[in-house]
Amino acid sequence: MLIGVVAVGGGALFPGSRDVLLALGGSALVAGMLTYYLTPEEFVTATVGETLATTLQATYDGLRADLNLQGKPVYVPVTSESAADARLFLPQHHDYTIPDEDALQRTIVVPAEPSQRGLAVHPSGAKLLAAFRRASEFATQPEPNPERVFDQLADGLVEQFELADQITPTVEADTRCVIAVTGSTYGAPDTFDHLLTSFVAVGAAIAFNTPTRITVQRVDDHDFVFECAWNTQDTDASDTQTSTTE
Repeated sequence: MLIGVVAVGGGALFPGSRDVLLALGGSALVAGMLTYYLTPEEFVTATVGETLATTLQATYDGLRADLNLQGKPVYVPVTSESAADARLFLPQHHDYTIPDEDALQRTIVVPAEPSQRGLAVHPSGAKLLAAFRRASEFATQPEPNPERVFDQLADGLVEQFELADQITPTVEADTRCVIAVTGSTYGAPDTFDHLLTSFVAVGAAIAFNTPTRITVQRVDDHDFVFECAWNTQDTDASDTQTSTTE
């Protein structure tokens, strides 16, 4: 629902894109209200869930295009109401630095340093991860083991939330994990902040207390492979990827 408010508010802040932002805001507010009232105890069909996810992703794409947000999205850990949380930062520029935590508490981030400007929104996977953390001992160690962190996140998506038939994480380096997803309930990530990839990115950002970034490597209908990289402090256009980056 927040992204709808951002889009509607952005209509006033960016007059040149007002009509598009208001339309995007309306659709996002509807999706947000549906998500809010569909509690975890209620049965939600895969079709409804995938439709909501597609609407949210289309809204993000529209905002990025019309506000000319050029930088690669990055998930940044923050402290919200005395609890670990994260923000999805959408930089305005290709060459950017991540703003401080106080700046990321605002949706429209406009510090004095131009390279730190952009939008900071709540990731789609944040609330899901909060529910997962309440039901498990996720990332309770001071220096969490990457293999255990990603195994826990994969088990949460498959066993607790039943959002995929199978998820296989492979930690390939000290700062990178490749995750293979089979039978995603919400389809493949056609754009950024897909629910499954967002859940993993937020979980890793909180567990390692460092920014994370998602790169989708391969997609085949409801099966896909993506990479989660962490220790992503400052990012610029020179960090090239061969496929879709969230």
